[in-house]
Amino acid sequence: MRLADLEPEFAAVPGTVSVWCAPLGAGPWYARAEHVPHYAASTMKVAVLLAAQHAHEAGTLDLDRPVPVTDRFASAAPGAPDYVLAHAPDDDPAPWERLGGTASLRWLAERMIVRSSNLATNIVLAHVGIGSAHREWARAGARHSRLGRGIEDAAARAAGITNEVTAADLGQPGAEPGGGEDVGQDDALRVGHLRRQGSQVVVGERDPGVLRLQSVEPARGLRAAEAGDRRRPSARASSRGPDADQFRRSRSW
Repeated sequence: MRLADLEPEFAAVPGTVSVWCAPLGAGPWYARAEHVPHYAASTMKVAVLLAAQHAHEAGTLDLDRPVPVTDRFASAAPGAPDYVLAHAPDDDPAPWERLGGTASLRWLAERMIVRSSNLATNIVLAHVGIGSAHREWARAGARHSRLGRGIEDAAARAAGITNEVTAADLGQPGAEPGGGEDVGQDDALRVGHLRRQGSQVVVGERDPGVLRLQSVEPARGLRAAEAGDRRRPSARASSRGPDADQFRRSRSW
């Protein structure tokens, strides 16, 4: 089945469904509303990982240094107090088991990507800085994506500070495992973690009506179905609308 054959289903979903399917560094085989911003959910973790990698390569961050494992973080909202990240039952348990202890930033970055840990994400983000993580989107070639706060920062969310991505931005070479020309000595941090990412459907904060579908290693069938091209495609899909959960149940990516 070609992605274009799903257009009636995409059109029937309330809100906007965005799709970008393309080989790295090339034009899309199929694209739909690819520049429409969507809530980033756990795809923001890619920018955090890139910031950690580049800071390590620059010598400004030691990924092997143990840091405190805490659930208290500074809010991105000006003047807001620190907030405590709630322990969601489906969050990766390994970092929570170290709460009050220490862990290396390298291990936390791994849990952030491989198991989509929200706690590990906020800890790594606190050490690289929101501004640095935000700038990684532009460095990766993204045009419309932004990172403004950590996970579950309610005060920042109320102030309109958010994280957004587009399907096209997520398909840029610099945002892909092993993509782009700026490949550093420690690129295995990015490539290895992303390729071992354990959740095909990544959902971070569950804002009403918003679902992010993200596959780091897209289905092989897309290659032959769309163009018969042997190069690995980048596949990204987003759905916004009140029936996003129904869309997730009806279509597997």
